Amino acid sequence: MKWSATENIAWRADLPGPGSSSPITVGNRVFITCYSGYGVADPIGDQKDLKRHLLCFNRATGDLLWKKQFDPKLPEHAYQGEGAYHGYAASTPVSDGERLYVFFGKSGVLCFTLDGEQLWQSFVGEGTHGWGSGTSPVLYKNSLIINASVESGSLIAFDKLSGQELWKAKEIRSSWNTPLLVEGKDRTELVVNVEGRVLSFAPADGAPLWNADGVHRYVCPSVVSHGDMIYAIGGGHTSLAVRMGGKDDVTATHEIWKKTKGSNVGSPSSAARMRRRARLSIRSDWNRVRERSGRHPFWRMESCIS
Repeated sequence: MKWSATENIAWRADLPGPGSSSPITVGNRVFITCYSGYGVADPIGDQKDLKRHLLCFNRATGDLLWKKQFDPKLPEHAYQGEGAYHGYAASTPVSDGERLYVFFGKSGVLCFTLDGEQLWQSFVGEGTHGWGSGTSPVLYKNSLIINASVESGSLIAFDKLSGQELWKAKEIRSSWNTPLLVEGKDRTELVVNVEGRVLSFAPADGAPLWNADGVHRYVCPSVVSHGDMIYAIGGGHTSLAVRMGGKDDVTATHEIWKKTKGSNVGSPSSAARMRRRARLSIRSDWNRVRERSGRHPFWRMESCIS
């Protein structure tokens, strides 16, 4: 099948403005966020005119079913330099099939019914950064977990029904990535990539489980997993593999390999097992795809999975 701007397009819908979040589908509905009023034209305008939007479309026809508009808590980061890369709607919504959850940085976390009724709003901090805020919410059982590194240097879990805070973990430094839930043999872990460390928490109560030496710079890429292996990259100069499990600092016992090559922004992907090996692919900041582990030359490497 051939795709283009005009060929084999089922439907097209106009948005109020741009956004860096991904759309999600829930049944026959599509949800997406965007922003308008500031940072969308030249001149960039005034922050007081900034608006955020949440829209719901019919998945089959593209018809607009409902829309919401939000006034942000100001001031936000300025639309200039690297702060202009992703704007003011970079976090992808998430849904449990009954409710929809949206994160707008210092303007908070909002919960809606799938018909657009707002159920609650909670806040994660007042901090901003010149690069903006872009982590996405994560659902775990009855909780909604937010990486609020920019807003408060925290990882925060809320009750998904009421918005009440359940737990908070501190020292989440210079982290622009979405945490990953990983199923282990004996427990579920919540793993996040922060400046200097890879951290694992118990998602039920936020208790620290283990940590390992990580990327010694700000970190944008999320970790990925394959089996019991956690892969982390970042800073434009680091990639590593660490085996999940253990307690406290596990660098000496669980780090499998570490390389001085890595992407600055894009997250890695882990391919299916092939002849007892898993292939890890990384797209660099120069649009090259790299496959690696610690065993073979940089441009084509594979990581053994026992």
